[in-house]
Parts: sequence; C-alpha cells; structure tokens
Amino acid sequence: MSASPVDLAREAEVARAEFLQAVAGLAPAQREASRLVGEWGLREVVAHLGYWAGNTAQALHEAAQGRAEEVPGLPDVDERNAVVARVARETDIATVSKREEAAFNALLDRLRRADPDWLGLRIANGRTIGHLVQEDGIDHYRDHAADLRNAAGGKGMNADRRDTLVSELVAARDAFVGAVADVDPDLFTAPGLVGDWSARDLVAHVAFWSDHGADALELAAADKGRDFDYDSSQTDAINEEVFAGASTLTPMEAYEREQVAFERFRDILSELDPLLLDETLGNGDTVEAVVRYDGPDHYAEHTEHIRAWFTGHRESDDDEAS
Repeated sequence: MSASPVDLAREAEVARAEFLQAVAGLAPAQREASRLVGEWGLREVVAHLGYWAGNTAQALHEAAQGRAEEVPGLPDVDERNAVVARVARETDIATVSKREEAAFNALLDRLRRADPDWLGLRIANGRTIGHLVQEDGIDHYRDHAADLRNAAGGKGMNADRRDTLVSELVAARDAFVGAVADVDPDLFTAPGLVGDWSARDLVAHVAFWSDHGADALELAAADKGRDFDYDSSQTDAINEEVFAGASTLTPMEAYEREQVAFERFRDILSELDPLLLDETLGNGDTVEAVVRYDGPDHYAEHTEHIRAWFTGHRESDDDEAS
C-alpha cells in the first residue's frame, strides 16, 4: 500500500465528513426511523461505524506492540454487527454519536503516530493493517454515507407510495358507499346482505376496521408500532362483537360512524411519514400491509359482496317474472 499513515488519516477525515454531511441531509423523521438502511436506523449505523473504527484503532495499537498477527480475523462479522445494533437500539443517539466520535478520533491519533511499515503487517486472517484501515475505516464511512444519501433520496418515492395508498383508499371507499346507497332503505336493516349481516351491519363493520387501521398508523407514528399485536385468529370474534353492537344503531348512526372512521384513517395516512410504510409492526405485518387489508382491500371486498347480492336479487326477480 503506497499511501502513508498520515495520508490515510487525512482520507479518513474526508470520508467521515462525507458521512456526517449525509446525516445532515436526512429529514427529522428519517433520523428517527427505525428502518433507514435495511433493518437499521441511524443509531445502529453510527454505532456500527464506531465499532469498526474502534476495532481498526485497536489493530493499530497491537501493531505498535509487535502483535499484529494476534489481531483476530473476526469470522463472526454478522454476529458482531447484530450485537452492536442491539446495544445501539437501547442507547440514545447522543451517546452513540459520542462513542463513534471517540473511536474515530482514536483511529486518527494512532494513524498519525503509526510507523509506515506497520501498514504492511498481516493480521490473523491474512489482511494487512493497511487494508484494514482502508476497508473498515475509510471505505466503510463512504459506503454508509452513500446508504444515507440513497435513503434521503428515497423519501420522495415513498411519499408517492403513500399518496397512491390514500388515493386507493378513497376510491375503494367511494365505490363501497355508492354500492350501499343502492340498497333499498326498507331493506337496510334486513339480514342477508352478507351472511346474517344487513347493510347497516356491514357499514358498522367497515367503520370498525377503518378505525383499526388508523390505530395502527398512530402507533407507528408514535414509534410504538411494536404494540400493534392484531392476530388474524382474532378476526371472527372481533366481527361478532361488532355485529352485536351494530344492532343498536340506526342507519344514520352507522353511516356517521363509518364517515368519522374513514376520515380519520384517510387523514392520518395522508400525514404519515412515508418511510413508515415499510415499518414492521408488532404482529409482523408492515404498515402498508395493514393499510391495505383494513382499507382499500377491505372496502373492495365488501363492495363485491353488495354487488353479488344485487345480482342474486335480480336473478330471483327474473325467475319470478318468468
């Protein structure tokens, strides 16, 4: 390796400055996101860089003591990274940042005082100290700076996804309301539209699940997505409870409940940080998946039920006429 330790120190400073500039380019919500780069948020990325900078600084220290060959090759890199990420999640960003800065400064200090010959010394896995500095220090900061720039640039694409979801929710709900409006008012509370459910029951049903979706969004926005523990095995029992409660509602009350629930769902989704769409909630589903199954997909499913009911009634009327 032709670069001197001082040259590498200078290059490391530039690489870290690039990383810090990329951090500064993140939106506030991105800095708080739990999944910014893959499964990692900003805290995990900073802690990860700090760990490997510190590891490289320690390798330089061992080289200074004549023990370069004792520096381990760390075959368990994935395991180390997982441990560092887990600790970072339990630590505030200020502390994580201070630790990273201290590790990086230790790396710079040891590079500036290093004998150029140390860079050619080999550690246990055959890599040289110079390659360790380049790959685990300089290139590492640049790679993660690029990751953050990509994440910052991806916000617009995620915003488009969110806005498309809002449009799909509105369109599906409009189609549902239009189908319900065609039900004869005299039949609105009559069972049989969907199984034992009347149109009133169905309206109360979609109102509940719109609120359910809105609740999930609020938890995600408050960084409490892990508290969303809905399990599909609960669905039948929930639906039975909603059905029982709907029997006490007038048609107008059912309509009003659905209107309020839908508008709440739509408005929270419209303002949601688009990066949260990929957030995994406590039940293992992503935020986007919950929006879809509680929102547009759900409305569309019951719109088809109403249309099928009308088709069945028309066929019955045709049979009687013939």
